[in-house]
Amino acid sequence: MATVKDYMDKNDNVRVLIDLTPDMESIGIFNKELYDGMLHDIPEKFQQLKVVSEGWLMGKQCNKLYVIKEKEYVIEIQETLSKLVSVKAASEADAIKKVKEQYSTGDIILEAEDLKEHQISVYHETRHKEKEQEERTL
Repeated sequence: MATVKDYMDKNDNVRVLIDLTPDMESIGIFNKELYDGMLHDIPEKFQQLKVVSEGWLMGKQCNKLYVIKEKEYVIEIQETLSKLVSVKAASEADAIKKVKEQYSTGDIILEAEDLKEHQISVYHETRHKEKEQEERTL
């Protein structure tokens, strides 16, 4: 996505209207006018905003830029490693205990080829707290 500064560098000094849109789906609906003036006079504080749409306003005879203010997102990447291990034991519980011991001492190591799936999603603090609580109850 180009910035307002990129647009300024590539275009002549013409009249321009700049509207801030809250998100990509709201272009032209829930906008706040930020600037109405000559392109090369745009204040520096608006020059790093990302241009998501541009056009020409016939009625006002000027260029129209829709910009969006980028937000900070925390993205969580989860990988699931899985390996089948065979162990002799008197019971399932004993087998699990033996494998846990082997895993914690480093006798069993999960490696890159054991990757079964991955998931990338927006990190939500509440979801993280729920997971921690769930793990504590196990």
